[in-house]
Amino acid sequence: MHPLHEHRPLDENDLRALLALALDPTESIARRAQAELIAAGQAVLPLLEELADEAPDLAGYLYRRIWAHTLDEEWKRLARLPNVEDGAILVSRWADPDIDPLHLKEQLDALAEPLVGHTPPPVSQSAMLTGAYLLSDWLASQHGFRGDTDEYYHPRNAFLHETLARRRGLPLTLCVVYLSVARRLNAPLVPVALPGHFVVRYGPPEYDIFIDPFRQGRVLDTEALRRWMAAQGMPAHIQAIQEVDDLAMLARMLRNLIALYERIHHAEHRADAERYLHILAGHTNREDL
Repeated sequence: MHPLHEHRPLDENDLRALLALALDPTESIARRAQAELIAAGQAVLPLLEELADEAPDLAGYLYRRIWAHTLDEEWKRLARLPNVEDGAILVSRWADPDIDPLHLKEQLDALAEPLVGHTPPPVSQSAMLTGAYLLSDWLASQHGFRGDTDEYYHPRNAFLHETLARRRGLPLTLCVVYLSVARRLNAPLVPVALPGHFVVRYGPPEYDIFIDPFRQGRVLDTEALRRWMAAQGMPAHIQAIQEVDDLAMLARMLRNLIALYERIHHAEHRADAERYLHILAGHTNREDL
């Protein structure tokens, strides 16, 4: 059992010995060996194809756990240079290692491309309203993006790739789509957090224009938004309507995942999301994450 106790880098023989121990009928031995293999990281991946013939479930488990830990470094980079689109793509890659980030970006490019040159410059209230309705009509009416009210708590609603495929998602995931398209158009869209909900604002605060992607891209002002918040039992004071940045959106994205996986008692996925959130908080000086 020496691989479990050595601190030197593990070679192929060590890894093969650990793979054998990972199949040990004594659960404590098997779990310790599996933990060592996960900690060894990508060096284990080439050997998992062989393990898949003998123990496909274990090989799949180890692959998923190693992949999840491999993404830690990318979360550290996001903490230094936050970008909500890249974070949403990273969450999709965590859910499905076969996801091609370039393909997701190409889907967002394709959504934005027909609107290039058609969004009005931010020079007046009427211009901002035109831009908001143009974006809402394109994404909600023409492409069908809206909230999943039938299976709100299904984890797939938290993933960008699922939202792009199904045109359904959580408020925050839908806001990521709106923001990603708007940024390709240089449209002045900003994310806005509410208690238990998420919307976007079109233009600066004084124009008072919001879009609710979850509710079929509804365009509304602050008073209409507050009335809806009150009807939902949310605090409806103006301080509850908070513009946020990409880092805060990433943190909320991870908190959504934590809550969703806690709801269905999936401890490992919840632990991954908690670890990623800890990475974000630990690599910034922000106390609001």
